[in-house]
Amino acid sequence: MQSSHVSTSSNTDADRYRTLISQLKVLCPDNWPDEPAASPLYGDDDVTALAQRFNVDVRQSIRAFREYLDNGGKRFPEELKPLMTAIDTVPVCTAECERGFSQMNLILTRARNSLSVSTVSNLLFGKLVGPPLGSFKPSRYVQSWLAKGRHAASDKNSKIKSKQSPDSEYRQVWQLL
Repeated sequence: MQSSHVSTSSNTDADRYRTLISQLKVLCPDNWPDEPAASPLYGDDDVTALAQRFNVDVRQSIRAFREYLDNGGKRFPEELKPLMTAIDTVPVCTAECERGFSQMNLILTRARNSLSVSTVSNLLFGKLVGPPLGSFKPSRYVQSWLAKGRHAASDKNSKIKSKQSPDSEYRQVWQLL
C-alpha cells in the first residue's frame, strides 16, 4: 500500500522512457528484423509516435522511413533528417547539462558579463569538448598568429610607445578656435 502523498510519476516517467527507447530502436538498422519486407508496416507506429512527440511532419517521416527501410539502411533519406535532428536534441542524462551550466557560470562572471552569445558559445564549446590542457599543442596557433604580422609576447619593439603625442591629431582644430 502506498501513501496518498507519495507521487507515482517515477513509474510513469520510467514507462515513458522505456517506450521512447523502444521507439528509437526502430530507426537503427541493426534492430530491424531479417525480412522487414515481410511486415509492410514495420516501424510505422513507432515513427509516427516519434514524429508526433517531436512535432515533426508525420507523413514525411513515415515516407522517409519506408525509403530507408527499403534500401536496407544504406542511404539516409534527406526527409528523415528533421526527425533525427529532433531526436538528437534529447539529452541522455541531466549530468552533462548541469556540467555545461556550471562551466557557463565560470565563463560568464560579473566582470565578464558583456561577452557576446557567440563568444560564450565558443568558449563553452572549447571548455566542454576541447582537449585537456596537457594535450593541447599551441605551436600551430602561435605560428599562425605570428604569420599574420602580430607581435610575439617577447618582442621588445611592441612595447615601445608611439612618439606621436596624443593631442597632435587635434592641433588643427585647436588653431581654428
